[in-house]
Amino acid sequence: MTVKLRKRKLANGNVSLYLDIYQSGKREYEFLGLHLTKDKATSKETLKLAQNIQAKRQLEIQHSEHGFVPHFKKKANFVDYFAKLAQGKPKDVTAWNNTLKHLQDFTSGGIQFSAVTDDWLETFKTYLVTKVSPNTAHIYFSKIKTALKQAVKEKIIFTRFMKSIWRHRITLAVKQN
Repeated sequence: MTVKLRKRKLANGNVSLYLDIYQSGKREYEFLGLHLTKDKATSKETLKLAQNIQAKRQLEIQHSEHGFVPHFKKKANFVDYFAKLAQGKPKDVTAWNNTLKHLQDFTSGGIQFSAVTDDWLETFKTYLVTKVSPNTAHIYFSKIKTALKQAVKEKIIFTRFMKSIWRHRITLAVKQN
């Protein structure tokens, strides 16, 4: 596994910077949108930034290969992540948007992935049951579980955490007032 910073000369004389990532027999390119120009001071800062991005990607890949989640991913906002997922779900957009509304209300706008624990899921489940019918709560909670499964696929959280998510079910009983 390697992450190399590469340069490509452009027609206008500038140099484009990109990452050449080779992992598990596959090569990927990540274009950084950074360019070196004839201004030496600006180019030097741009090159330092590109080298920092390269180091960050290298660490990210090494962490994922060994089952560790990088610190910056743990600190990512789950509500923002959920909102992005909701935008890409045209089939049941209403359920996703309503779940997002309740998630935002419950978390006051944000919660880090590292704070999404079994206890938090239980508390959110209880919150849902008090706000909507049990059937609706079940649908909304399934959207949360779907988002967490996607986070595992994207290696934002551990897979072993997901095993406990299956235990979280909403009992379809009559809500008592």
